[in-house]
Order: sequence, then C-alpha cells, then structure tokens
Amino acid sequence: MLEAPDIPPAAITAALRDHYAIDSGNVSFLPIGNDPRSFVYRADNADGTRNFVKLRAGALHAPGLLVPRALRDAGIGEAVAPIRTCSGELGVPLGGFTLIAYEYVHGDTAMNVGLTAAQWRTHGQTLARVHATRLPDDLIEQLPHETYLPASFGFLRDLHPRVLAGDVVPQSRDEALAFWRARADTIAQLLERTRTFGAALGARGLPNVLVHSDIHTANVMVDGEGALHYVDWDAPMMAPRERDLKFMIDATFCGPSTPGYEAAFLEGYGIDRVDPLALAYYRHDWVIEDMAAYGNDVFRRRDIGAITRADSFDRLQRMFDPRGTIDIALRSP
Repeated sequence: MLEAPDIPPAAITAALRDHYAIDSGNVSFLPIGNDPRSFVYRADNADGTRNFVKLRAGALHAPGLLVPRALRDAGIGEAVAPIRTCSGELGVPLGGFTLIAYEYVHGDTAMNVGLTAAQWRTHGQTLARVHATRLPDDLIEQLPHETYLPASFGFLRDLHPRVLAGDVVPQSRDEALAFWRARADTIAQLLERTRTFGAALGARGLPNVLVHSDIHTANVMVDGEGALHYVDWDAPMMAPRERDLKFMIDATFCGPSTPGYEAAFLEGYGIDRVDPLALAYYRHDWVIEDMAAYGNDVFRRRDIGAITRADSFDRLQRMFDPRGTIDIALRSP
C-alpha cells in the first residue's frame, strides 16, 4: 500500500522488542506493494542489521507463514520465511493487524534489475523444487485448492453493472466511470471467457502442486551476490503448476528480460512447453483478480486515501494498454 495505516511506528518498535528481542532504533514505512491488506516497513536496528516488517490486516493467515517456513526447513533456502518470535510464533497481533518480521534481503527485485540467462535457469530449477515439495497433510488441508473460478469472479460480476449504473462512492471520478463504461463489452467478454476456460480446464483433471500463486519478478529479490529470494507468500495454494508458470511466459510479467529468457527458465524447470489451455485460463484469472481489486479501490472503498485511489485507477488503465495483461489474455486461444 502507498499510505501507512494508523499504527504508530513506536508500537511497531515495541512489538519487535517485546516479541522478537529486536532493538530497532528506527522503523520506516515503505510505500510499495499492491496488496490492499499489507503494509511494509524497514526496521533499522541498533546493532546495524535490518529487518523487513509486514503488517497484514485481519487475523493471522497461517498458511502464508507456515508454507515458506516449511520450504526453508525442507532445504529450499530461496523461500523468505518469517522469523519466529521468542515464544516460537510466526506473527503477533498488533492493533487489528498481524505483525510479521523477516530477515532483510539487501538487493532489489528482479522486476527492476532483470535476470541473466543463468539466473533464469536457476529460477526455473528453484520453482520446480517448490512445486515438487510435499507438505505435511495437515498443512495441505489448510491451503486453498483450485476451483477454476477466480476468487473475485463473483465480486467483479456484481460490480460491473453497478458501475455502469453509477452506483459508486462519491470519491469516484467521472473520468473513471467513463473509462469503465467505454470498456463494458470487453469486461463482459473477459468474464465469459474466464468462466468458459475455467470449466474446460477443470474437466482436464490436471494435478495440483504447491504454488506461490504470485511469483512475478517483483516478488523475486536479487541480492548483492546475484542469489534469488522468493518473497510475499501471502496466498500459497494447491493448483496446477501453470498458475505460477504464467508469469514466466510473457515479458509483461517479467520486467527487463534477457533474450531467450523463457527458454532458459523452461530449461531450468525441466519442461519445453506449457499447457496452452491452462495458460489461457490463468492469464484470465490474473486479469479478473486485478480488475476486481482496482475496481473496488476506485468505485467502492471509502477507507482509502486519494493517493491510493488514483494509483489504482492508473493501474486499471494500464491493464488495457497494448501488450498489457488484458491484451495478452484476449490473445490466448
């Protein structure tokens, strides 16, 4: 999120001290990320170290913390996992949020700095290891399983006619209403194609594996030595591997790209092609989830500021750009 929540930095510092024995001299809000429920900070500690701190709205979401921890314990060190508190917990409640502390990765995202061909191969090898990991049965039961209908499908289906009818919050701008209405047919087409592709894919019976579900290159950190680190495990689930692989099949999701990056990634992963129907469905799934989130910010939410609302409208508009996510989805067979 771009705007900090109403939690004093001193409260975060106190939680780090009391629950983690981390003596943080300064906690700085970082206006980054696209998750309306997450707020992130950098803690600069008295001993010269740093921690990455996340405040996640609502109750503790156990799978998002347990999965990367389980992966680390299984030897996949690229998974950035939460630090345990002094009492062994993976997060602590703080003013309506859950506070989660992580080791700080000194580097930048692959979205910003790009990956070499060798790093793309390593990325493929690492993601294949994640997908091959067998979690304990009790943890698998806690994870969502693929339903072949996006989680926000019903919300967007209901939002669409409300926006067309002008049933929006007063903070919504006329420009945003006009933009949405001008693309009404495309939005309806996306909803219908998503339902059709999902039904066809569900009938195929593809095997489910553990997926990150949001492993675009903004969630892959590259440290100063060139090693990769997977962050933001807020929504792991059991689904066909293509839910993750879609991010590596088109440069729209990849940031700066090395020529031949896709072949390098697939070589590392150990396959030479991705199921086209699964790719089509998951491209549509991504569009539906993003459009629902941005549409909610722009037209329905009353609890966000003007900066966040304007940013969401900008992101919504960019979805419709040539070679944007909607264009790519609609080009899918």
